[in-house]
Amino acid sequence: MTDQQPDQFSQLIASVFAKRGISEPWAETILLVDRRYVGRKFRAGRFQVVWWIEKNVIEIFDQDGQSLETIDLGQKLGMAG
Repeated sequence: MTDQQPDQFSQLIASVFAKRGISEPWAETILLVDRRYVGRKFRAGRFQVVWWIEKNVIEIFDQDGQSLETIDLGQKLGMAG
């Protein structure tokens, strides 16, 4: 991962929320399954964005937990999976 990619990732998360009219700060949590790190969850307003580490994608969910969109980070940011 290059030094620029964390900045690109933060900008991508901010743009995902902004696209949905959310400008407030987001809360970030680490996701664990059976004590194994699987990703991160970002919440703001009525939306959540989940970064699935193994798949190297982010998935956007509405307030009801319905998946709205999946973005492949390997293609979007040039990040190797």
